[in-house]
Amino acid sequence: LATFNHPNIASIHGFEETEEAVIDQINKRSNMRTDAQACRLLREHGIRSIVGHIVGLGDETFAHFRRARRILAAYGGDLVNVMYATPHSWTRFAEESADRAVVQEDLSRWDYRHQVLAQTHLRPWQLFLMVKWLELAHHLRPAHIARMLLHPDPLFRRQVWWTIRHIGAVWIGEIVEHALRTRTSRHPRRLRELMSASPRQPVPARPLVQIGLPSTREAKPVGEESRSYSPVT
Repeated sequence: LATFNHPNIASIHGFEETEEAVIDQINKRSNMRTDAQACRLLREHGIRSIVGHIVGLGDETFAHFRRARRILAAYGGDLVNVMYATPHSWTRFAEESADRAVVQEDLSRWDYRHQVLAQTHLRPWQLFLMVKWLELAHHLRPAHIARMLLHPDPLFRRQVWWTIRHIGAVWIGEIVEHALRTRTSRHPRRLRELMSASPRQPVPARPLVQIGLPSTREAKPVGEESRSYSPVT
């Protein structure tokens, strides 16, 4: 890790879940203790961490989100990226979710930024608000803000301000987009039925990722997928 100690480097972690039972179910070959240790080691070596958290794997409740906030705070990741579990037809997650209702049938919105599968306890608007609350609560932790803005490296502080402006704009933009353009099905069909009607769901092109902060370097393609089971790949 000391080799990569540089303010331009950030590490992305797909922790997926904060519930041990769900972590075991998706076979991440990790646990919450290991995840927290990974964030701590990166922080000790000056490497920022971006934690990926997925909602929609189980039947989330308001209590689930409050617990997730506490656990993500304990991890100490610098940023959190909350995504929705998306049952693309070529994944095992889709097979296991075949009997779940689909609230978003527009495949152009199967992009991990919109809810696709219905929840037992939360309506779509409630789930969306809890996702936005989780993102806001994580990034506005006083200790986190102090660590970011009082860092002795001026380049690091400048990059932090750049990041805050951009993720803040995205956060607000997603709320506006959800209010004005996102519509969910009032009479949702089962995923099995939808997949039978659309058997040739296209595989999306592999996205490009620009990690973190302004740079002259070109974006790099995402690397090979992990052999572990992830509901967003």
